Amino acid sequence: MRFVPSRPLVTVSLLGFAIFLLVGGLWLAGSFQSSELWIYDHLVRWRAGRGTTDPRIALVLLGDEDIGKYDYPLRDSKLAQLLETIEQDHPRAIGLDLYRDLPEPRDGSELAQLNAVLADNANIICIFLYREEANPFQIKPPAILIGSPDRIGFNNFASDDRTVRRGLIYLPDEYPSLAWQLARLYLGPEGVAPSSEGQFIRLGKSLFPPFSGNEGGYSRTPAPGYQFLFDFQGPKTFSTYSVAQVLTSRLSGAFQNKVVLIGGDSESAGDFFITPLGGNPPAPGVPGVLIHAQSVNQYLRAALDGDSPTTGLPIGWELALLFGWCALATGIGYFCHSFWSFSAALAACLLAMFGLAALLFLHHLWLASAGPGVGILFSAIGAKAYTAQIEARHRAALMHIFSRHVSGEVAKSIWAQRDEFTEGNRPRAQKLTATVLFTDLKNYSTISETLKPDDLMRWINECLGALARHVDRNGGFVNKYIGDSIMAIFGAPAPRATEEAIRRDAINAVCCAWDMKAEIKRLNDGWETRGLSRVGLRIGIYTGELMSGTIGDDERLEYTVIGDSVNTASRLEGHDKENTAAADSDCRILIGEPTFNLVKDRFEVELMGTTQLKGQKRLTPFYRIVGIKNVP
Repeated sequence: MRFVPSRPLVTVSLLGFAIFLLVGGLWLAGSFQSSELWIYDHLVRWRAGRGTTDPRIALVLLGDEDIGKYDYPLRDSKLAQLLETIEQDHPRAIGLDLYRDLPEPRDGSELAQLNAVLADNANIICIFLYREEANPFQIKPPAILIGSPDRIGFNNFASDDRTVRRGLIYLPDEYPSLAWQLARLYLGPEGVAPSSEGQFIRLGKSLFPPFSGNEGGYSRTPAPGYQFLFDFQGPKTFSTYSVAQVLTSRLSGAFQNKVVLIGGDSESAGDFFITPLGGNPPAPGVPGVLIHAQSVNQYLRAALDGDSPTTGLPIGWELALLFGWCALATGIGYFCHSFWSFSAALAACLLAMFGLAALLFLHHLWLASAGPGVGILFSAIGAKAYTAQIEARHRAALMHIFSRHVSGEVAKSIWAQRDEFTEGNRPRAQKLTATVLFTDLKNYSTISETLKPDDLMRWINECLGALARHVDRNGGFVNKYIGDSIMAIFGAPAPRATEEAIRRDAINAVCCAWDMKAEIKRLNDGWETRGLSRVGLRIGIYTGELMSGTIGDDERLEYTVIGDSVNTASRLEGHDKENTAAADSDCRILIGEPTFNLVKDRFEVELMGTTQLKGQKRLTPFYRIVGIKNVP
């Protein structure tokens, strides 16, 4: 059987696709980048390494006490002494994260001493501040090293809203960073050297894919040179010494075979940055030399331990995921009818999306989540709002058909099971098994002849209204009033799925008839006191298959049932109208054999025989309800 989507499903699918296009466009335009980076910072903190130090890296920091003692900047002679002292411990590399573009003092009287140390020690890397390709040196390296590209490295950081999240290996013209130069010097004795693999850089056991500007939550971010994402999974602190400690203490072995970084740790130096791990205002930030150390640590872990850098999916895959989440959320809004199922499914969808993002982040893959989160919310709520509007319209139409005839409880059941028997805003034609009850008043003509029209109308409303209430109370609904008669149905419009449910409908119908018998006696007693004649009530009940559906156009719809079972119930009610036993003077209840088989353990019955009902050729057994059995 071929599936044909309904018009509301097509409409809500188009709505979900439109939301995908809107959210995708906003994501590509960078509207979610700030939110994505906020989530990224929390993921970084959650994933951050717990180690306290890296024995391969040591820091020598110029703090406030050192500045008070040695002045700032350090004199060339003092800096030369510091470098010579560290060199005596045979480090693999020294990174000088202090600008030395000018001599100190300015007259150059001590510059020769510093130049001699720099010339004699090829493992010392000095910094410069990169500006642009045409004029790369915004702040120059020491003059003696300008012609030695292997001895200098830039100390620029790529920042987003003053937060450092990306590292730099090279800038245009292939100027290397300070951290890259230091890592290269450390890894040389380990037999590891950087190499190119296509567009990637390989360093030992890991590849460094270039940052494209669209990784994870980034969108069209300028990415000059060769960038990557800091993982901040190394230690937050390293073995640290002050300048005074190095110059005045014997620190034998403290720097042997290590990468040593020398930098400022004073707010007055202004070399502080914000990272995902800290430094948010009003805190001063993280010293730049510490970020260089963490960068060196990431290079060493990547080369020697295989810790791959964090990357993102290509844009096409990110958009495909966004489309999938929007489609799933649209389905939630369309198929989850109740508030609680909708809320639970929406929450589960959001948790699944964020949980997947967190799990993959542990494996160094960053998925955008702010944009998909918005897409999920908008798609689900948009679909739910649309379907709620459609449901309200359908409910109004459905309740217009049934509300005058069924109890509130049955009406709720009809709406809850609407998918089983409705098509659009009307019940679909279908076969079901139900119990039909017909009533008719005996002596109605006699009463009507004695009453004025308005009095007659009040009398008939009083009578039929009182009888109809018992239909509601016993779980049926009044399908129609036919003059002084009532047609009621038990087991529709929602089809029954089990034999027990069909049996319960038959029992309810007979209970209703028994209640009507008591009701008509009460009414007769009241009418006698008012000088009115008594009337009799005939009831016919039959259980069987019938067809249900609506007749009429959209402006005037009526729900009804048709079939031989309906005709049989009507014939039972009208059978042998004039011959009524004295016990049935107020009310006679006749049931067909299918109904008898379903209710015989609950009611006392009397076989009346078989008869050929009017309009039928077969013989029909029928029974009279005598009483109710005392069922424990």
